[in-house]
Amino acid sequence: MLNVALFGPPGAGKGTQSASLVEEFNLFYISTGDLLRKEIAAETKLGLEAKSIIASGGLVSDEIIVQVIEKTITEHPEANGFLFDGFPRTYIQCYILEGLMLKLNTSLSCLICLEVNEETSVRRLLERGRTSGRTDDNETVIRAIIRDELVKHLVNVVVFGYPGSGRGSQSASLARKYGLEYVATGPLLDQEIKAGTPIGRKIVALYESGQLVPDEIVVQLIEKKLERSREVKGFIFKGFPRTLVQSYILDGLLRKVGSSVSRSIEIQVPMLELIKRLDERSRTERCMPYDNATAKIVQRLAEHETKTVPVIEKYSQLHGVVKVDGMGSFEEVFERTSGVLESLFRAG
Repeated sequence: MLNVALFGPPGAGKGTQSASLVEEFNLFYISTGDLLRKEIAAETKLGLEAKSIIASGGLVSDEIIVQVIEKTITEHPEANGFLFDGFPRTYIQCYILEGLMLKLNTSLSCLICLEVNEETSVRRLLERGRTSGRTDDNETVIRAIIRDELVKHLVNVVVFGYPGSGRGSQSASLARKYGLEYVATGPLLDQEIKAGTPIGRKIVALYESGQLVPDEIVVQLIEKKLERSREVKGFIFKGFPRTLVQSYILDGLLRKVGSSVSRSIEIQVPMLELIKRLDERSRTERCMPYDNATAKIVQRLAEHETKTVPVIEKYSQLHGVVKVDGMGSFEEVFERTSGVLESLFRAG
């Protein structure tokens, strides 16, 4: 069974693409709006409940929506699969759909996101509005709808930089400013250490020998972090991915919730300046386990060169990596990194 979830802002062409996919692969088209209108018109129990909620100005609950979707799927066993248009829209609905698919002994085959910028969406909708005759097909209303739709999509930013580049402080500040969830391997690992868990004790031993924490531990902690963070605007990842393998893991974790990496930033600082900063940090309370010896500092810088630079090159090929000058005061660098996110939010 082929089950596809199709996403995209108004004007992205979801309707046209849906029609082609449905016809070519014999899929049953599922739009929650269409299904609810059908239930309301038939005056079913679910339809009457939805009608009452809508009449009072409320939003139809996920409880009703999932029942309507399940009913539709079970009523069409002849379909080769189902195409979900605009569903799931939230983190909660992602897990609802995943659970529903499991109950029906199937799974979601793929997620397709049609990406167009705001100007393209507006142009297409204005063209469509010239023949629709609808009073709400005007630029002011269209832009409001598109922006409301775009903010529903997660903004996921990966911040790269050699140890000592300031990526941690910059990432944390960006997360606070833009209301994003900060995902850093360091704090996640520290929590395990402070809690004295078996994982924490393994991490301490690895730190003391100058080794990197293996993927088996890091990925487990990041996945837990993503699962606990519901209804967020997006994530800022610092310290992950460090390797090509981790980059594919991150792609998979985000794909699981119908999302992907939106932008990558690389904070660039000259090598001699990095060594100077790390040496100075080793004499402060902010000293990291790999700061306490010159050999360890050099080893960490070398590991970044051999393992993380290829990851940056991969993301550069996929959607470009924005390079930011990391020299100057924190405020000066923050103005540059903020500029990257500002352009990201403007572009949608």
